[in-house]
Amino acid sequence: MNTDTIILKAQFNALRNYFTSLLPAIFKNDPQTDSKVWLAKYLIWKFERDSLAPYDFSDTLPSPEKEKISHRRFQLQVLQDVAYIQGQLEEYGIPRMIDSYAAAQAQQVFLHSDGSEETMLPLIDNL
Repeated sequence: MNTDTIILKAQFNALRNYFTSLLPAIFKNDPQTDSKVWLAKYLIWKFERDSLAPYDFSDTLPSPEKEKISHRRFQLQVLQDVAYIQGQLEEYGIPRMIDSYAAAQAQQVFLHSDGSEETMLPLIDNL
């Protein structure tokens, strides 16, 4: 990874962390604050996962890069499951099928974290 990519990644992570830390304040006067925070997180993770899909199924990437993308998409899938369950997002009309095994994994990850992506990722990696 070159220096420009490292800096860009750091800047992106800073912006993403800043945005997610603002979510409770953005929705503070809303009676559904918690579910809207989870909805915003769900959508961030969904958009990232969708954006990576073409690379995951591409035949042009070397195996190590493709494996890294596949792993990140798995992490995002579990994060989406956590957000969907915790935010009760079915109430927003978002269709998502989560089997009992995936739901149990998502619940386990959530229960052993503080609900942030940073604390959930190592738990997902241990699944």
